[in-house]
Amino acid sequence: MSDGRSILDVMRKRSRALSAFRQRAAHVSRADTVLADGVTVVGTELGVALAGVFEFEESTASLYLRAGIGWRESVLGPLVLSTAPSTLGGHALSATGVVIVECLSDHPQFCEPLLTQHGATSALVVSILVQRGPWGVLGLFSRSRRMWMPDDLELARGVSGAIAAALYREEWARRPNPPHSGPTSQPR
Repeated sequence: MSDGRSILDVMRKRSRALSAFRQRAAHVSRADTVLADGVTVVGTELGVALAGVFEFEESTASLYLRAGIGWRESVLGPLVLSTAPSTLGGHALSATGVVIVECLSDHPQFCEPLLTQHGATSALVVSILVQRGPWGVLGLFSRSRRMWMPDDLELARGVSGAIAAALYREEWARRPNPPHSGPTSQPR
């Protein structure tokens, strides 16, 4: 009974953390702030060693780290992950949008230098989808073998969705003359 209660307590805590993050994200005008907050929330709640929001750059077919926890300081900035079809990033940007790997060493195509240099053993990667398609990915990595649970995926998807909404709002606000999106009335 105590195991069941503690699992429920963890689920409730994660639900509250996601709800609070979504509320904060809805009231922040800068997407970079939301990216950093989202990575911190999901990384802390899941207890992972490494977490990052990676932006897809179509011209180079690469993913760049925009916000993260656990990465060495020198890594933030022009960090590049491949998006080739057989890679972790490539799979996450595909139609499924999710890659779950319990043991990266069992899947050599996913063992990118950045991940091995940081001791990543397991991965949960979720795409961040905006209106025009994939914007990037939210990557969560543990340094020990980990079986990812459905609630882990639910939290990651929730954070990913809130990040996507913040990116959309920021893009919308930058438009010089955004079209009116409210109801209109037609003359009779």
